[in-house]
Amino acid sequence: MGKISTYAKNKMIDHVFKASYTPASTLYLCLCTSDPGVDSTGSTIAETNYTGYSRVSFTGSTKFAAASARKIVQNSLITFGQATSVSASVISHWAICDASTAGNMLAAGSFTASWNTVSGNTPKIASGEIEIEIESTVTGAGFTTAAANLLLDHVFLNDIWTSPASSIYCGLTTATMTEASTLATLTECSTANGYAREAIPAASFNAASSGANVTNADIAFNIPTGNLGTITSFFVCNVASGTNGVLISFDNDNITDQPVNIDDEVVVESGSFTCTLN
Repeated sequence: MGKISTYAKNKMIDHVFKASYTPASTLYLCLCTSDPGVDSTGSTIAETNYTGYSRVSFTGSTKFAAASARKIVQNSLITFGQATSVSASVISHWAICDASTAGNMLAAGSFTASWNTVSGNTPKIASGEIEIEIESTVTGAGFTTAAANLLLDHVFLNDIWTSPASSIYCGLTTATMTEASTLATLTECSTANGYAREAIPAASFNAASSGANVTNADIAFNIPTGNLGTITSFFVCNVASGTNGVLISFDNDNITDQPVNIDDEVVVESGSFTCTLN
């Protein structure tokens, strides 16, 4: 299973909360002789050096199926140049970069089995060998599956998801959520007592770093004119009201369940809201 690079995580998070990320229209698959990890670049990965090797360029939508269940899977054969002389190094891993040389690494992972190049052979990567995943949350907080799929398709299939950064809203619920939740299924506070989703300006977020971002300003909800019920969860979406939008992320675990009554202040303090991609 492939991991998204730290570079790509930062771009994904900023695309949602801070500033639009324009994905590369052409991707490049690299054959590596050691694990690139998640912090490598297109310049620091250890690529094979057999004679005849070069990165293979492709358009994501021609080699990968649309994301489902938080991952994209290669669905087409990928063929490299024929080896005219062998390399002493075993090919064990792959990486996807955004340039034919150097560039930024977007994802990396291991092959099912390692192999040596043999003179005269043409390395081919069978369908299904490469999978890239945004990991499922295990702590009751994180990106929803719908948002994860949109981000994967945006970055790796060049399937444009217009940045929601200029129209991000947060809200409160009286029932816990899951990564499968949608705006149509969550139990949001009633608007009868002055509750409304609160807009979060892009300037309220610091740029993502190390696969996470953090707010730099308070987020204050309207003072309620009546009881809102017991708040259990916090969420972020891309519409000011209604269900015709994307539930982007949620948090059950870092919210202290408590009733919100008339004239109570509900404030998410600066620095207390962080969003992380696994």
